[in-house]
Amino acid sequence: MNSNSKLSMEEFSSLDIARTTDFVSWTFSSQAEDLNKPIIIDTSNPSRHISYNEAHSYVRKLVIGFKALGIRPSDCICLNGFNDIFYHILILGIIGAGARFTGINPSYTTYEVSHHIQLTKPSLLIIEPPMLSTTLAALVTHPHPRPQILLFDEHEPTTHPSYPSWRTLLTHLGESAFHFVPSPSTTTAAYLTTSGTSGLPKAALITHSYLISQSAIHCPRSSTNLPYTPLRLTAGPPFHAFNLPLVPASLHAGIPIYILRRYTAPAFLAALSRFQISETYVPPPVLTALPRSPLCSHDAVRSLRQIWVGGAAAPMAARRALYEVLAEDARINIVWGLTEVGWATASMWPGEVLRDDSVGRALPGFSVKAAPEEMETRNGAAKAGEAVRGELLIRAPFPMLGYLGQEEETREAFDPEGYFKTGDVGYVEEDGLGNVWVVDRKKDLIKVRGWQVSPSEVEAALRCHENILDIVVVAVGPTADGAGVGAGTGTGAGAGGAVWETSNRYDEGVAEVPRAYIVRQPGRRLTEGDVKAFAKTMLARYKIPEQVVFVDEIPRSSTGKILRNEIRRWESTYCHHGDMGKEGWVRVSGDLGGFGGWGWCLRVWRIVCWLAFEGLD
Repeated sequence: MNSNSKLSMEEFSSLDIARTTDFVSWTFSSQAEDLNKPIIIDTSNPSRHISYNEAHSYVRKLVIGFKALGIRPSDCICLNGFNDIFYHILILGIIGAGARFTGINPSYTTYEVSHHIQLTKPSLLIIEPPMLSTTLAALVTHPHPRPQILLFDEHEPTTHPSYPSWRTLLTHLGESAFHFVPSPSTTTAAYLTTSGTSGLPKAALITHSYLISQSAIHCPRSSTNLPYTPLRLTAGPPFHAFNLPLVPASLHAGIPIYILRRYTAPAFLAALSRFQISETYVPPPVLTALPRSPLCSHDAVRSLRQIWVGGAAAPMAARRALYEVLAEDARINIVWGLTEVGWATASMWPGEVLRDDSVGRALPGFSVKAAPEEMETRNGAAKAGEAVRGELLIRAPFPMLGYLGQEEETREAFDPEGYFKTGDVGYVEEDGLGNVWVVDRKKDLIKVRGWQVSPSEVEAALRCHENILDIVVVAVGPTADGAGVGAGTGTGAGAGGAVWETSNRYDEGVAEVPRAYIVRQPGRRLTEGDVKAFAKTMLARYKIPEQVVFVDEIPRSSTGKILRNEIRRWESTYCHHGDMGKEGWVRVSGDLGGFGGWGWCLRVWRIVCWLAFEGLD
């Protein structure tokens, strides 16, 4: 079954407008009554704000400024900084000038910045002063011509002899109309990097029509009478596909949106309470962390009515704690999508309340279907009334045009009917609203003696143990003696703090077995034996992890996704120590830094202690 949404006349009109209008013109086509009230507001200093009319003027001035700097249509302009009210104005100015916006994560290393610059080839970089040294170091390997540089010095005013302030763009006389876009559905407006779990990030070519259709999701229909006053808060990175449409949508709809520069629980909760926020957008880690904060009281969140959650799994179990302090009519709305297609499904309110672990149903203009594995197709269709399970495919009204400079990857990303291959495994309900369920990642399935094991299923079962704080399960392959050496995630504290438990041998010839990386609850005792004994009460034998390793943390992205690529790097970081009397695992440093100083001494001391207390056979 496909999950399809029937289009209302208003929704059809919205998609039709997206085909014929450029993104910036759509943003500034508001029908709001008061165009001089504050719309984009700084939470740290509410007197620092921008109205609709001011935003319109700023963007038209930026168009002139970019042209004076020599920026031409289709040039790329890259921003490297944290969230700010003027970051969003710059995005609109870049696109309004006919250029292409791209943003760098301000936490990127020199290596990551270098990759982003070489991939997107910007003509201009606008950089916050704290990120300048990293960016300059990345440019050392960048081929000429070297991009121009301006400083985004809103929070750290500075004078630099070589790099002027971005505000010099606003000093030119007059204002300019936005660049004419003859074909919005085929004209690139932005390069948004994908957040894949393996390989270097790719840049998705995002069109004007994509951005309009995604922004329109956040504009209440004229027929909808919200039982509250919409006031929004965002702390998410504006260069991310989940967040980029929020400010343009708020300008278009005339809804005030408060900008939190960087997320911390105290600052976020203070903003919710102080400004009586009714709508906000968060990743799952924030959803689960908020109710644990002593500041998260009913009074602090009483104004909230809608929370949109996307970026990773957010099952009902993770939502319950926050629901306990929210108002009775508040709703947590789950979003599923990808950079390549945008938001694809959601549980939208009013009208729907999501009480299960699905990700809602397809949004207007989207279609979702499950493509069964070839083996399952040969074995026959699902029984009557039974949902087909397979890789989930999405057909979007305005998907990305492709991956920048990667034609083969682009071709492989879509099926012949134009559906994008998500890599997520799931199904679409055969009855009811056609809700979509995401149950796993296709490439992460573990094949154990012919059986397919879902890491997510094992993780969910073991999370029920009271002494387990976090967990990830991966596939590992056997060594010559039958013990597995393989993939794991972790760098920094997670990898450095790993302590291996004794490992069981398993059947000869097994291609893969599950390995669990586990973070213990602080102050709790937990052994491999404890984990396996508990797993036996929850799972079939072939699903039980053959190996358990305890780590300090599971590496995740800023949106809560497990960084499985980092886990796989542990394969070269750990090796089997075969001449210990018992089956044992020791860490062999994967980087030169691990052989110096106290880190190496600590690892040697751990081995000595193990030998002293465990003994040799």
